[in-house]
Amino acid sequence: MAVVAQAILCLSGPLYAQTSQKIESVLIETSKPYTKVVSDIQALGGRVKQQYQYVDAVAAEVPSNAMGTLRALTGPGKVVKDLSIPAPAANVFKHGKSGLPSARARSASLITNFSTVPEAAYRLNNLGLNVRDLHTQGLTGSGVVVAVVDSGVQPRFPLLDKDNAVVGGVDLVGDGMGFSNPNNEPHGTFVAGLITGNILFGLGANSNLASSLNEHFPGALVGNDLPLVGTAPSSSIYAVRVFGVNASAGAPESRIIAAIDHLIDIRKKFDRHEKGGVNIQVCNLSLGNTTLNAGRDLFDRSVDALLKNGIVPVVSAGDAGPSGLTVSSPATSQSAIAVGAVSAAANERVEQDIANVLGFGKLYRPSDATQVAFFSARGPNADGRVSPGVVAVGLGNFGQGYDSTSDINMSDGTSFSAPLVAGIAAVLRQAFPRADATEIRNAIVQSGDPSGLTPRFSSLDYGEGFPDAKKAKALLAAGRVSDSLPSFPKPGKSVAENLEEGTNLHISEESIVRSTGNLSPGERAEILYEIPEDTTQVVINVTNFNATFNQTPNPNAFPEQIYLQVHSAKTSQIGALGDYYNLGDPYITGDHLQRIVYQRGKSFCQGDRILGNRPPSRGNDTGNDSTSSTDHVSAHGCPRREARRLPPFFR
Repeated sequence: MAVVAQAILCLSGPLYAQTSQKIESVLIETSKPYTKVVSDIQALGGRVKQQYQYVDAVAAEVPSNAMGTLRALTGPGKVVKDLSIPAPAANVFKHGKSGLPSARARSASLITNFSTVPEAAYRLNNLGLNVRDLHTQGLTGSGVVVAVVDSGVQPRFPLLDKDNAVVGGVDLVGDGMGFSNPNNEPHGTFVAGLITGNILFGLGANSNLASSLNEHFPGALVGNDLPLVGTAPSSSIYAVRVFGVNASAGAPESRIIAAIDHLIDIRKKFDRHEKGGVNIQVCNLSLGNTTLNAGRDLFDRSVDALLKNGIVPVVSAGDAGPSGLTVSSPATSQSAIAVGAVSAAANERVEQDIANVLGFGKLYRPSDATQVAFFSARGPNADGRVSPGVVAVGLGNFGQGYDSTSDINMSDGTSFSAPLVAGIAAVLRQAFPRADATEIRNAIVQSGDPSGLTPRFSSLDYGEGFPDAKKAKALLAAGRVSDSLPSFPKPGKSVAENLEEGTNLHISEESIVRSTGNLSPGERAEILYEIPEDTTQVVINVTNFNATFNQTPNPNAFPEQIYLQVHSAKTSQIGALGDYYNLGDPYITGDHLQRIVYQRGKSFCQGDRILGNRPPSRGNDTGNDSTSSTDHVSAHGCPRREARRLPPFFR
């Protein structure tokens, strides 16, 4: 398939040379036609940057001293800040040029017969997805274009270049680099390779990676060669570059919405047989941001527009877990397939072997259970909906992009879970070209199976579980999939009421005592607590925490630990990492802990976002022990979170 590469340059530079007036970047919800609002903004000394086609809104820059007048003209709640979405980032390891675990391959050749790829090799990235049988039947995403809204791609990486998987793209950053450039941030390349990769990498007999794989993924190698297969290895990638090389800059929501507008526009052109049309059928968004109105804000509704216009939206849930109410926008869209991350023991062991020394991985992760990854964002959403929709491997994913074109990297994040599900959508679109996008979306979620996960987790951690590609295909073939989105009651303004109506969660208040009981590796315990407005202070006491260490048959490399933190539950995700308030160092003994976590007029948390210098909000206390343990821990009080290395980040 040949697609003409396109480029859109964003206007940049000073807005007003004649004044030092501060300028606000805003999104304005307003009905079409936009003639009046454009005229009003210009009259106020501002300018409209973007007029959207598929949501009723414009993006503008307006002088600060005109904001009051603008709000009066447009109505209450119609003007919001154009928030910056954090740029994707790689995991932090002290290894290799990129900081990621990496191994050098000696050769790279294209896989043309997927029946030659061992079942064990599919477990490297595609654990639980049951996609191999579809591949051997010729259902590999052929003819389907998947849009990857990310940091663009880098040329010459075998996972993308051997079969010319990237068929076009667009650059919305406006720095002249283009959607394909060797200097683009690597995140988009890694994401795209998880969808469409189909390469056999020669590792050599003395490779540490080969040795670790033989230990933890027996049967995955073909001799000394490593097959890496995406979930849609014959699909094509349309790369939409929205993140530049300056990681601190991120990307404004207005740019992401413009990217979505562009994708719908070129899909419509394709349907009309017009020049510049591209048959976009799936869109992957491994990005996310804060929302105060889950499922209903402008960003979420732009994703609704994707599905409405025939494009299946797959969105990473975010890395602000493990507390509940941390799923990011636009994964909170009612149309999106929100994808969380799981941690499989074998992946984490290989990752630690390569980042450290062979044999370290088993000591670091003795528990064999497949867990929801500690960083994976959890539900419910603030409107009471269970989230995420499904999960896929998101810790120790194998891919390319962060080092040389000969290197295989490993990295973590829900960013790398989402493209695996996007590939399943591409395969199903090939298999059922007449099925609409909503049917494909629903089939994926409906096929979910949590049986491969340790039963200590719940649907608020994993949604429906692993999407089963084979089952989804059978559901579509049998006509057992709805072409309408699931209905959900209209939420109220009270988060507490929404949660209690939509889930079995209970909101506590006044004085409570709660025992977590035994916590398995990676498990969390959570208390949702309401802070009434007349509260003077909230005090948390933790007692009677017992941990084990170096137990047989699987000795631990580290003692068991429990992390105790408070997290705002006022809305869905706040910040890229949430707004956790750490109550102290991780606990490995039964020492008593007492902390005042709210006191009227005082701030205790980062940036006073949750518990200080503002009206009291809802607090959320969670707890879990280290996944490096095979035994149980118990505690009384308000335990929370496990984080085995540096705090998680949102990729």
